[in-house]
Amino acid sequence: MEYQQIFRDIATLSGGDSYLFLDDLYQLGRPDQPSVIDYFHRVAKDNGLWLKIGTIRHRSDWYRLGNPPVGVKLGDDVDEIDLDVTLEKYSTAKKFLMSILQKFATECNIDLHDLLTDGAQDRLVLASGGVARDCLAIFRKSIQASREESQTRVNTEHVKQASGEYEASKREDFRLLAEWSG
Repeated sequence: MEYQQIFRDIATLSGGDSYLFLDDLYQLGRPDQPSVIDYFHRVAKDNGLWLKIGTIRHRSDWYRLGNPPVGVKLGDDVDEIDLDVTLEKYSTAKKFLMSILQKFATECNIDLHDLLTDGAQDRLVLASGGVARDCLAIFRKSIQASREESQTRVNTEHVKQASGEYEASKREDFRLLAEWSG
């Protein structure tokens, strides 16, 4: 009740609604996620508060059937906004990832096409699965692989080598996650 009043007061003071951002919901245990969402949904409802939750779809549970049900139902209580760029739209993913890399290259006064072959670009997009963080990490390792061979351009083999190295670290992350949640 106190939190509801705080947000009502904020709305009154600001002359408009307020927003509460909860990021990385997937970091919580899946059994707890609907309860956390339910709590904040109840705080927000009719109190001038918009609730925004950032998470990974396949690692999240928004709703648990029960008496009473817990959480929120997508489409009924809340709407989903998908911000993922996936390989389902390959050309969009490639354009997005290359624009990110080009911004970094431009800051270094480098033309991305002088640094990365066309084949390497495609391999990089596929190896990263369209995920910007993974793309940047594999790209960095690809540059290292290129330098080790005294090459001035990153080619598909460099990306292949880098993605193999990166895969090992991701596999370790999954192993640790499984131990933690198991």
